Amino acid sequence: MFDYLSSSALYGRRPKKTGISRLHSRPELLSKMIRERRKPRFLIAPPRFGKTALALEYAESVFGCKDVFWLDGASPCFLRDLDNEHIAYGLTDLQKKPGLIVLEDVPALDEARTGLFVSAVERLMDGQFEVVVTSTPACDSVSARFEDKLVLGARDLLLADSDIDSERSEAERRSRPAASFTVAERIPGLFWGGGPAVRGLLDSFLADGEDPPFCLALFVMVVLQDGSLKDLGAFVRKLDPGFQARLTEQYLYLGVNPYTEDFEVHPMDVADIAQAFSHCLGDLVASSYFASKDALVSRLADALIGKDRPERACMLVQTLCTVSQRVSWMGSRDFVLLERNCLLPAHQVYASFRLPNTLAGKLAQAAEAWRLYILGAKEPALAQAAKVVASKRVSEKARGIAALLLARYGNGPEQDKGAHVLREELAWEPVSPEAWFESRVREADPCRFSWDLAAAGLLYLRSSPQDALEFLEHAYRIAQGDHAVAALHFWMAEDMLATAIRADSKGEVRRHEALMVKACDAIEAKSRLFAPGLLDALLLDAFERLVSSRLVSTEIFITPDLKSSIGEIELALFTQRNMFSKVMQQEENRDARRRRRVPDRQEDLPSLVVPYEATKAPPLHIELFGGLSVRMGEKPLPASAFARQSVKLLLAMLVINQGKELSREHLATLMWPESKAETARKNLYSTWSLLKKALSLPPGGCPYLATTQGCCKLNAHMVSSDIAQFDVICKSLLFDEPDALEWSKAYAQLTDLYRGDILPSEIRNEHLIQIRRRYRNRFIEVFAVAAKRLLDIGECQSALWFARAVIDQDKTREDAYETLMRAQIGLGQRTSAIETYFMCRRHLVNELGIDPSTRTAGLYQEVIDEEPGLEAYGEREA
Repeated sequence: MFDYLSSSALYGRRPKKTGISRLHSRPELLSKMIRERRKPRFLIAPPRFGKTALALEYAESVFGCKDVFWLDGASPCFLRDLDNEHIAYGLTDLQKKPGLIVLEDVPALDEARTGLFVSAVERLMDGQFEVVVTSTPACDSVSARFEDKLVLGARDLLLADSDIDSERSEAERRSRPAASFTVAERIPGLFWGGGPAVRGLLDSFLADGEDPPFCLALFVMVVLQDGSLKDLGAFVRKLDPGFQARLTEQYLYLGVNPYTEDFEVHPMDVADIAQAFSHCLGDLVASSYFASKDALVSRLADALIGKDRPERACMLVQTLCTVSQRVSWMGSRDFVLLERNCLLPAHQVYASFRLPNTLAGKLAQAAEAWRLYILGAKEPALAQAAKVVASKRVSEKARGIAALLLARYGNGPEQDKGAHVLREELAWEPVSPEAWFESRVREADPCRFSWDLAAAGLLYLRSSPQDALEFLEHAYRIAQGDHAVAALHFWMAEDMLATAIRADSKGEVRRHEALMVKACDAIEAKSRLFAPGLLDALLLDAFERLVSSRLVSTEIFITPDLKSSIGEIELALFTQRNMFSKVMQQEENRDARRRRRVPDRQEDLPSLVVPYEATKAPPLHIELFGGLSVRMGEKPLPASAFARQSVKLLLAMLVINQGKELSREHLATLMWPESKAETARKNLYSTWSLLKKALSLPPGGCPYLATTQGCCKLNAHMVSSDIAQFDVICKSLLFDEPDALEWSKAYAQLTDLYRGDILPSEIRNEHLIQIRRRYRNRFIEVFAVAAKRLLDIGECQSALWFARAVIDQDKTREDAYETLMRAQIGLGQRTSAIETYFMCRRHLVNELGIDPSTRTAGLYQEVIDEEPGLEAYGEREA
């Protein structure tokens, strides 16, 4: 393909892979290079920007890959031949016919070698050779030495909208327009290369020859993923004045906004970051404010927790911190990780070290006991707690946390043991709750979460349920909305209420109901400022169980936004429990094999260090109007995954019910009404398996479908649909106050959503046909009602749009014609009003055999009476 040099003084090679799977045409860049053929052309950008691909495309387009010489600047021979001045002389002596010279990946050169390189390029240009040079910004010391040149930098090499859309389907373009792609998403290698390109980019960070402070700043940015450039001042000692300009112009994958001074880095996994930086992080610490690598990484992990990314924080600590630092960090972040619902990732960090017999180690073990219990491993959790309580060298906090678990969830003897330890540690006496809180108020931080607050509540519950209720009321007065109170209320709620009901104390039940309402209000108020936590979700779940069991008569009211947030927490907890259960099962299988003296196979070992971020499922969006379309995150699923009509129908049934449970028998009857019950049930099992396979994630598992007690449903917290959006907009148009601006937006949204009938390919299932007819009628009815309501408030133009949309769907809706005529009259469009009347009469007579009503005819007569000259126009229309 290329003419390779065989002389010992010169060398050539094929261009290396760049992470781009194949050549992607960049015509606008080729045009620039062709126009400047008599000048040296420099492609200066970081790795993965497609410099090699562009040079290769130029060689193929202009030279047909003939008379092209490709020199590798990364080869040790390059500097040798540069020093000996063999490059230009060797090429001009060897090749008499002018051609193209590509000098790729030119390294950083000192002043003397820069001069030799400039002389070599000038000699090649004098010999009528074309020269293309590629280099990274940190290594470019040559381009500034040429006055007449073409330089294509990192920003020039970004993908344009046309490049992004070149290989995307129409559905992908519609779901996310190319104009919405950020700068970091337009880098060619990252856009086309995927995961391997990201890893290659990270590997090249330290190969650019940047100074340590700059490299440390890069490390901090890729770990945090987003934030403000000012945040770097908390980690890096000194950055040169041109730091921001270099980031903005050269390191575009960091997504720096020069106006807001914010950054948003292209997504990168912690495991890849650790692999790239672990060998040099100790050297970079010297440029930071921290004494060690452990201190730096721990501070970054805390910053990630502050950004509500505790899973990423755990993975960072696990991969980059020493064992002692992992133990210390886990022991001091116990409650924060629990409240952020970070259970499985924290368990993975705990499982990565051998537990030392230290105070921090025992504290980490106590926190692990609580995580295990919430993850569903009750017996291991109580065993861990018992070990901590029995330890001689243990802090008061660790012993108290472990004893609290035993006292609340242990069996009889364990509960007594836990309560005894709590009394000893607290030196607890049965004083009144008011007196207990008075002693707490004298402390510096009476409302902080602590094990002794929860412990006192449980001790009051064991001694006197009535005092426990008073204790909880005091807690709400002092620290309303605090996480500690949510935890305390969760641990006490059901037992207190059950005791009150057994005692037939209606007064206590009413007091408890009032506390439930107060708790919901507190969580609601807190959610406006902070995201709800795991303890809030557990408390609301306990309330819902009490309401559903009819133990209380009050109702629990929470806003849709809070309900959605709580649902996301419950889903994340459900996912973690499932994954933990699988890991535990793998460990049990491994232990069983060991007991049978069967060697373990490497592929059967459970992986406890898999990043939790990889388990997060992307949201699923399903469209049924006009045909089935399914998108997982930003990726459309192929139509072949839903080739069977029964799979489409089952998915449509689940989507239409929007997360509601459908019994298997009822669902089988709806889908196969003419089949026998047994046959329909078998068909459902088979179709369910196919649907689950179609919606499964690459690592395995399908979090979008759920089966509970003989029922099937979609996981509403992870699945959105055009059906659900349609219903929300329809409800707004029917019941909200008319608003011309907002309803105009709703008009556009609804017409975009309703692209046609639901799943038009299904022509046999009578149930779906009825649903299809119902949604079509709802679309017409909602638009008709909205048109009348807008007309009533004088918004004639908006009413006109809605009325026309109704007529487009149903030519026989006389009320829509009447509304349209009134809107046209209000806008002074009297000729159009007459045309509307005669169109109405024509469709009513031809399709229904009736004349317009006297009210519609009266509108026509009003127009004619107001302007007699229009009567003749009306006669022509007739």
